[in-house]
Amino acid sequence: MVGAATVNGIRLRFGAIDSGSFALMRSGLRWLRPDGHMCCAGEIVAFCNIGFLGQNAPFAAESFDFQVALAPRRAGRIRHGKDVSRGGYLDRLAREPWRAEAEWGYLETAGGGAAEAEDETLLTFYAGRRIADIAEDHSGLLSGWHDRVRTWTGEAGGGTLLGLGTCEQDALLRGDDGSFAAMLAGAKGPVQIALCDAEPLVPSSVVLAEGLVRTPAEVALIREDIMRSFAAGGVAPSGRDWAFIGALLNVLEQSPLNDHYQQVGRSGFRTAGPPEAVCLSLTTELPPTARHKRLGYCLSIHGFRLGSLSPAIRHWLQHNFTFFTRTLADIARDYARLAAGPRQIFVINCMSTPQLEVIQNYSLLDANTRQQLSSVRAKELNLMLHDLERSSGIAIIDADAMAADLGMLAHFPDSFHATGTLIGEMRAELLHQLEAYGIPGFC
Repeated sequence: MVGAATVNGIRLRFGAIDSGSFALMRSGLRWLRPDGHMCCAGEIVAFCNIGFLGQNAPFAAESFDFQVALAPRRAGRIRHGKDVSRGGYLDRLAREPWRAEAEWGYLETAGGGAAEAEDETLLTFYAGRRIADIAEDHSGLLSGWHDRVRTWTGEAGGGTLLGLGTCEQDALLRGDDGSFAAMLAGAKGPVQIALCDAEPLVPSSVVLAEGLVRTPAEVALIREDIMRSFAAGGVAPSGRDWAFIGALLNVLEQSPLNDHYQQVGRSGFRTAGPPEAVCLSLTTELPPTARHKRLGYCLSIHGFRLGSLSPAIRHWLQHNFTFFTRTLADIARDYARLAAGPRQIFVINCMSTPQLEVIQNYSLLDANTRQQLSSVRAKELNLMLHDLERSSGIAIIDADAMAADLGMLAHFPDSFHATGTLIGEMRAELLHQLEAYGIPGFC
């Protein structure tokens, strides 16, 4: 038959991972693409949970949610391997030895000549650090309640990008399926991408700046004060209230900007960090800020969270904190402190173009009215950020201009959340700037 293509096949094997003195275990595979799917080169098609056995095994804080995804190096039609998936919890818990020679799939490729040689699988690692050990969810890739999720490629080297901000950063960095695939595809080499969830706090500049220098002794004082405050009487906290307090303490006890990260790959273990690049959100400066009356530390909490607080938590905040609006000078000072460290700061600015508000002359507004209009506050914050770009080297991801170009009503419909199209534009700009600023793995 004229023009017929010869089909070659590649046996896909797990390949070796240097686990040192530890035994490496895996679960059964869970498939992300059906049998017969035509996949692109490097497209993730399956994943499994992994873990190390042995005394003082690594990844202790992330051992419940430690996973590796598999992808063929080249394009072709993927065929599922036999007996690599067992179903049930055997596909969720790492109970089977990782064998380098084991075949997990078969790739059909078109082309003439003899069958091609066996091809090594591309590995992408994922790890999630739970808010608490009992926050259990094995339903999917990086599923569950984590205070930090991260991914890195199986090759050595590359830099770390850390995301800290509001909800748009989850969509920006992790993408619609939570796999970080779009960001990883935009990288030029090995990289690590981490995303921290600061709930119930908002990672505003003051929360991050205080966390950079908070000592263990100061953390102990905060713990003691909280226990003393609730023991002093008032409204008794419920179990849900203690979960809120525990999550809040979890944020106050950590400094993501100082994190070091353990990694593993084909060539063994390595350590990365602190992050070379940090992506922040200027919208974290919009929520109310509370300062502790005695210890002086600050909390930033979304308005919708404050509105749904229980009587016990509300009583604690009202009697122990003072709520205030931070000045632009305060915010600029904290951003400058963050930018002064050994990291490049990228900031997504505020969406300041209102959908329905029509103000032709802002000078006619009195100070109180200006303070109440979120669009005015957002514009002032954006102007402050442009001044910081010149003085401190902060790089701006101008989401405000992108939203205005695409259309606010169509792509920022509820004034809080962006469409996938707008998120895609923001992601492309972030990748462009990571390359321009020479962040390892992105340039």
